[in-house]
Amino acid sequence: MRADLHTHSDRSDGTDSPADLVARAGRLGLDVLALTDHDTTTGWDEALAAGRRLGVGLVPGLEISCRLRGCGVHLLAYLVDPGYAPLRTELDLVLDGRNAMLP
Repeated sequence: MRADLHTHSDRSDGTDSPADLVARAGRLGLDVLALTDHDTTTGWDEALAAGRRLGVGLVPGLEISCRLRGCGVHLLAYLVDPGYAPLRTELDLVLDGRNAMLP
């Protein structure tokens, strides 16, 4: 089994749409791909649909921006519930803060 468990789409800092990322994984011979965009789950539905269509297993995940003792840390999380309100609230705060720094 060939897998990549840490990828990003254009929903965070990647360049491909979620569907294109899954298609590329299939062309490269991967069996499983995890979509782990930074602080967002917005690409999951598109990636899951592409995975079903193309025969590539998809693990929904995300890379959560955190702070530990004043240092930035990225925490990989897999198979989380995107509707879990406390997580959604924290992710919205992270994204709001990041977007406020954009020119």
